Amino acid sequence: MGILQIPRIGLNAIVVQGTSTSDLRLGPGHYPGTPLPGQPGNSAIAGHRTTYGAPFYALDELHAGDPVFVTTTQGRFCYQVTRNLVVNPSDVAVVAQTSTPELTLTTCNPRFSATSRLVVQASLVTPAAAVPEHLSLAGKGHSSSSGLAGGQGSWPGALIWGAACAAWGVGVWALSRRRHRPWVTYALGAVPLLVLLFVFFQNLAPLLPASF
Repeated sequence: MGILQIPRIGLNAIVVQGTSTSDLRLGPGHYPGTPLPGQPGNSAIAGHRTTYGAPFYALDELHAGDPVFVTTTQGRFCYQVTRNLVVNPSDVAVVAQTSTPELTLTTCNPRFSATSRLVVQASLVTPAAAVPEHLSLAGKGHSSSSGLAGGQGSWPGALIWGAACAAWGVGVWALSRRRHRPWVTYALGAVPLLVLLFVFFQNLAPLLPASF
């Protein structure tokens, strides 16, 4: 639906529509129910911080006055960062509608954790776009019982595959101690372990907040 560029952190990413786990695997995602970037109101975008390319990894490095550019079919819009803050995952007030054109970027905080959300807010400094009826997504504003870009999943599968990874790793380590050339055992055990880790992560990912 657009391209997000933040020179300060070297970000140049395609923005998709939606903030579910599957959406954000593709790139930063626009919160449904908020205006499109460049339009009047508060347009909100979530992004991963440590997984799937981690587009928002360095979001905490933004400062007041830094430019943020968003390009959509309606044009290229420039925002300037006004502030950053940390909120609870359930605090959806930061993506509520505003009377002025704004952009809100959200991601998990701190890195490698999901205990809170890092929020960067910016104000539009170029003229706002019109709101064609067929493009307007503002509606009644964002509403989600899961909070800011939350995810859902089931723990049993993740626990089973996690245990399988641990068991295989321990088994390879124990076998290597009985060999004169342990590196051969490690080499042979590495590929199956990587496969197990991949399946484990596929089961774990839906359990993590979508912007982790």
